[in-house]
Amino acid sequence: MAGFVDWIDGVSVRGWCDTDVEVLVDRRFVIDPNAGIPRPDLESFGVKGVGFEVNIASALPGYVPSEIIVRPRGFLTPLSGGYLRVGALKPFQYVGSDAEARTHNERLMAGAVRGVCLFTSRSGGTWLTDMIASHPRAYALAEPIEGFVRGGKGAFLEWLEDYFLLPSMVEYPRSVQEPALMFMSTKIYQHDTDLFPAFNRYGVKYLRLYRENLVKQAVSDLVAKSLFLESRNFNLKRENLSSIKAYRRIYVDPKRLLALIERYQAAEKVVDDMIDAYAEGDVMATSYESLQVGVGFEKVFDYFGLDFVGVQSRFLKINSDDLSDVVENFEEVMSFMSRTRYAHYVS
Repeated sequence: MAGFVDWIDGVSVRGWCDTDVEVLVDRRFVIDPNAGIPRPDLESFGVKGVGFEVNIASALPGYVPSEIIVRPRGFLTPLSGGYLRVGALKPFQYVGSDAEARTHNERLMAGAVRGVCLFTSRSGGTWLTDMIASHPRAYALAEPIEGFVRGGKGAFLEWLEDYFLLPSMVEYPRSVQEPALMFMSTKIYQHDTDLFPAFNRYGVKYLRLYRENLVKQAVSDLVAKSLFLESRNFNLKRENLSSIKAYRRIYVDPKRLLALIERYQAAEKVVDDMIDAYAEGDVMATSYESLQVGVGFEKVFDYFGLDFVGVQSRFLKINSDDLSDVVENFEEVMSFMSRTRYAHYVS
């Protein structure tokens, strides 16, 4: 079951859900939403929910509510963002143009750092974001731009206008009483130069994440595609470990692997060149490998002004660091790679 309330106040409620919903006012009145409202934006988020809207003022004319709960019909638990005690703002509240909430959020975020991590595929960006999200003073969202492919870059930039102040419309965040970091990560491509002026305007601190070993990065790409065929997901969460094998052995075509390595090398250069040309302010580079051994996390947390605490990701590593555990035709691949300019990655 999935759903989200992206507008809730004492007058109206708006959102989406993949099942029927109801609005409970002061635990006395139950209001059914209008018929399903088209929400073409949901498809770009990868969901199949139906939009709904409730005009509380029309349903209960003259009544002033003090508590509003939006929940799937037959359930007690509210939808994400679906609870509001009127007159008491949440730690973070997305209410569009509501000036009071915006002012409240600006005060809450005063002094907090905005951070953006730029990387290419299979560099650990999703994992790093999840680790930061588990910090008690940080919000973090992985790859939001991927959700705006169909809506276009304009839709993403409009969304970004609120993201560094307000919570994500895609995934309502947990409450952070004293936020110190609003963080996001995104893959970056050659056509994404228009993102930098937006990031720079918010004074973000950039983090450049990369892999030290391009061969392992390319193999990770192939393994992730294998995982996707099994689970429809490129990353493995801990709760799925019982049903999905964490480490898997795959056959690797050496020529295909070489082409993928060359593509990654070119992509990494593009990212570095874009950062050199367009990023303003602080930039820190760190490798996936340094984060894996732990020492890199202390530096990342210090860079963003966070105290170092134990954090844990929901995602599991799907590759062994020993490629012989992953590649079925390991000897063939290593022999082939030893004759290329990437031999130092396998020596």
